[in-house]
Amino acid sequence: MNTPIAGTYDIRLLVLSVAIAMLAAYTALDLAGQVRTASGYARIGWLLGGAIAMGTGIWSMHFVGMLAFCLPIPVKYDILKILLSILAAILASGCALFFVSQEVMGIFNLLAGSLLMGLGIITMHYTGMAAMQMPAHIHYNYMLVGVSIAIALIVSLVALWLAFHLPDRSTSANRQQKIVSAIVMGAAIPIVHYTGMAATSFHAEEVAEMRSVMNLDSSVLSTTIGILTFAILGLALLISLETTAIERTVALANLEREIAERQQIEQRLQCEQAQKLEQALQELQHTQAKLFHTEKISSLGQLVAGIAHEVNNPVNFICGNLSHAHQYIQDLIHLLNLYNQKFPHPGDDIAKEIAAIDLEYLLADLPKMISSMKLGTERIKEIMQSLRNFSRVDGTAKKTVDIHEGIEATLMILHYRLQANSNRPEIQVIKQYGSLPQIECYIGQLNQVFMNLLANAIDALEESNHGQTFAEILQHPNMIKITTSAEDGYAIIKIADNGAGMTEAVRLQLFDAFFTTKPEGKGTGLGLAISYQIITDTHNGSLQCFSTLGKGTEFVMQIPLATGIANDSVVAISATC
Repeated sequence: MNTPIAGTYDIRLLVLSVAIAMLAAYTALDLAGQVRTASGYARIGWLLGGAIAMGTGIWSMHFVGMLAFCLPIPVKYDILKILLSILAAILASGCALFFVSQEVMGIFNLLAGSLLMGLGIITMHYTGMAAMQMPAHIHYNYMLVGVSIAIALIVSLVALWLAFHLPDRSTSANRQQKIVSAIVMGAAIPIVHYTGMAATSFHAEEVAEMRSVMNLDSSVLSTTIGILTFAILGLALLISLETTAIERTVALANLEREIAERQQIEQRLQCEQAQKLEQALQELQHTQAKLFHTEKISSLGQLVAGIAHEVNNPVNFICGNLSHAHQYIQDLIHLLNLYNQKFPHPGDDIAKEIAAIDLEYLLADLPKMISSMKLGTERIKEIMQSLRNFSRVDGTAKKTVDIHEGIEATLMILHYRLQANSNRPEIQVIKQYGSLPQIECYIGQLNQVFMNLLANAIDALEESNHGQTFAEILQHPNMIKITTSAEDGYAIIKIADNGAGMTEAVRLQLFDAFFTTKPEGKGTGLGLAISYQIITDTHNGSLQCFSTLGKGTEFVMQIPLATGIANDSVVAISATC
């Protein structure tokens, strides 16, 4: 005797299933843009990864929705059929991403894609229903089954149309459009599932066997599936975000190249002008320098801040998981060692595979590789923080810091330029640090000044090495001397090199915007001008240059130890070169 039984829904799991559907929809829309813009093997990779991420999300919504349906009888699930339902969802997602990645979405592609995707979703749903094992029979209302199929086809049609017509470029308006589309799709997808559930009725085999079953296992299972789904979809979005950040970096490089080309064109035009326009051109150049600097710093600051923020998110995620990965690897190595102790003579197949993969080398090298990756991510974080500091040149609050830490950090970044190479020995850095108190300053800007001055010193030394052999340079080694002291309420920082020096005419123009002695394409002529502005205007100090042709150059900075010291009270400084 079959007795109809009624089920109830766990509202919390129902809401979770809708949330998963919306996140899966947003991920699908985001990945569709990546698949459409990629090519070659990258396109295949995005297509496969997107199908897995999107299919997993759709299936998770369906399965959590099933777990939300509570029956007063015990329910188990056939693992094989569950896996088949997951495969159906992944195949449906792959078909959808394939069709929306085409250059033209004709009516045939739209209908064929929606048909395949809709049938895949329906197959996933009813295969999942067939996976239920319980002391009851499932009966279907075929009219509602037909309605669920029709809804699946309509939802697939709308989803493909939205995914194809969303712009590829990521702007604020496009993100809002994508979010709205994801909400619409995420609300529509569960309708297919719950219409299919409405078409289902359950009839128990024996009334005596009906009893209340605790939903603890279902809650734990649904929560676990939800967490894993959010992790998979989140990882897919992070990878997509990192790809977008790389594309923006390329766009930034193109912008820099365009600016450099325009500067070269401007310089050629200035050389071609008649003598009578020289004064007018100089005035125009001065005005243009101010405008160019303001606009460039503003635009680059926004771009760099955005890139640094977007790169930092996946880097922090990777860095945070490397520690866990290292521990997991240690656990696996420990397990392998125990296995070797218990079973020192494995079978021939295992021994052959151990030799093929060089297990001993792998176990020794893998922890080192994880450590190297951790160092690499830490370096990326340091670089991103430097970019963020640069992008907030005018907005960062003053901080009380040790100037020496900024100098040491800059030397660490420039270490690769200081070390020996095939053309010259290592550049010696002589540090004579005095006893300086902590100074209230804009540390990010001061680090930028240190970077400009030290990089210029290295350039000057390398230029002075032209025509000399390695042995000749070794007899008179390249040196950079950094001296700090406190005098009359000021911190004095001196950076000197023993390079070729410069003429008086060059020294007088050194802090002018766009003035450079470097070849075209190797300098913008803004580094020292910006450094001068940071020291004199922002920090109320002074920046001076002393140079003797053939002996070297010395830059001297004076920064007030306390805020409020007037700029006209700077102390007199004598040159040491």
